[in-house]
Amino acid sequence: MNNQNYTKKYLRQVFQELRNQLSEKEINEKSQQITAFFFEIIATNKLSIGHIFLPISHKKEINTFILLNQIWENYPNITTLTSVVDWGNNDLLHTEIKKNSVLTTNRWGIKEPLIDNQTTIFDTKKIDWVIVPLLAFDTKGFRVGYGKGFYDKFLATCSPEILKIGVNFFSPIDTIIDIDSFDIRLDCCILPDKIVYF
Repeated sequence: MNNQNYTKKYLRQVFQELRNQLSEKEINEKSQQITAFFFEIIATNKLSIGHIFLPISHKKEINTFILLNQIWENYPNITTLTSVVDWGNNDLLHTEIKKNSVLTTNRWGIKEPLIDNQTTIFDTKKIDWVIVPLLAFDTKGFRVGYGKGFYDKFLATCSPEILKIGVNFFSPIDTIIDIDSFDIRLDCCILPDKIVYF
């Protein structure tokens, strides 16, 4: 699909269909390859507090638990956060996820840590890197998500220096034609065979 210009709506449909064709084995293999490239980024950047989305299995997303498990095993100085949806405010809360965290599944089928009045909610300004979910992206670093705007809203509250890392099974298209003023560009996107920088 390179060298073509498409709308977000069209790209959501096409790339979800492409994902649906992947077997569980292929998803895990490609997720392992993406994880290996992530640690190349870790090696060249001082990263301490990171945010990682948890996969929606029925959407055939990248298995980020592979990445989390390797961080927990090999990088004890890295604090890993993930999101909990604040349905009342149509927003995301950000809390630590650990190997022994108790997870529940929300109405979208996304696993989340259980939170209570003892849970620490992190200030987004303290996060220095984030793994951003997406369905497709273009050669300029703009992405197509599921259309809810949660991540653009989240990223807008972060430090301008935050490292925004996309992950995807498929190569970029040339241009997403209906970019909005609130869309935030990625710094890079990790594919199974390379890292694309913007």
